[in-house]
Amino acid sequence: MGLTASGAQAMLAQRGHLFCWLPVAMACGIGLYFGLRFEPSTALIWGAAALSVALIPVARTSGEVLAPFVV
Repeated sequence: MGLTASGAQAMLAQRGHLFCWLPVAMACGIGLYFGLRFEPSTALIWGAAALSVALIPVARTSGEVLAPFVV
């Protein structure tokens, strides 16, 4: 069994329990924001918003293993 297959099995085993990782992801995002040495410009914020909207169809069409990473 390869590394990819074992990683996919681990993600499928965590299905339903990934909600507990939400505070960790939010803390990483907050830490990245406060770690910036500059205030993000309006264009950068709009670009991030556009990227998130563009990734919605990708998250819906990707499989059960990749969808949490896209989200």
